[in-house]
Amino acid sequence: MHRLILASKSPRRKRILEGAGVSFRIIPSDIDESEFDNEGPRDLVKRLSYQKAKAAKELLEKNTHSLILGADTIVVLGSEIMGKPTNAAHAEEMLLKLTGNQHKVMTGVSILNSNSEKVYCRIVTSKVNMQKISLRELQLYSRSEEVRDKAGAYAIQGKGGAFVEKVIGSESNVIGLPLDETLALLREAGYFKLDEL
Repeated sequence: MHRLILASKSPRRKRILEGAGVSFRIIPSDIDESEFDNEGPRDLVKRLSYQKAKAAKELLEKNTHSLILGADTIVVLGSEIMGKPTNAAHAEEMLLKLTGNQHKVMTGVSILNSNSEKVYCRIVTSKVNMQKISLRELQLYSRSEEVRDKAGAYAIQGKGGAFVEKVIGSESNVIGLPLDETLALLREAGYFKLDEL
C-alpha cells in the first residue's frame, strides 16, 4: 500500500522521488496558479504547494492513512515572478530577461496528513547564474517543446542546462523538487516510520 501521494503530474518530480527510492502514487491536482495582488514569491509558492496537496487530499477516500505532497516552483528575477510560459513568444521574452543574469528558483513543498490538519512546509531557494545566450540560440530554444510547463522557460536537466553557468544551492530544486529538504520534511511528517510498518 502506498502511503505517500504526490499531488503532481510533473515527470521531473516523479523521477526525483523515484531516484531516491521513495514509494508513492500520483493524484494530480489541477488548481488555479494565478498569483494574488501584492503576493510575494515565498507566500505564492507556500500557498500553491499547500493548495495542490489539499486538492489531492480532498479526492482521497475517507479513512485513508496517507501523506500528501504538493510542490510549486517559480523563477524570480529581481522582483518579477516568472511562472510557466504561455507560448513561444512569452518563453522568448522570459529568456531575454534571464540571459546573462542571476535569478532565484524557489520551490514550496507542503505535506499534509490525510487524518489531521497538520501541515509541514518548507521553502527552498537556489540561485542560478545564466550565461549570455545568443539571440539565435534563444529564439530556437524558446520554440522547442522543452520550454513548455517549465518555470522561467528552461529545463536545467535538458538542453537548457547548457545556458546555466552555475547553481548556488540545490540543483534538484531548480529541476522542480529540492530532494534533501523534501526527504527531511517527509521524515518530520513520519513517512519513513509509516513505511516500516
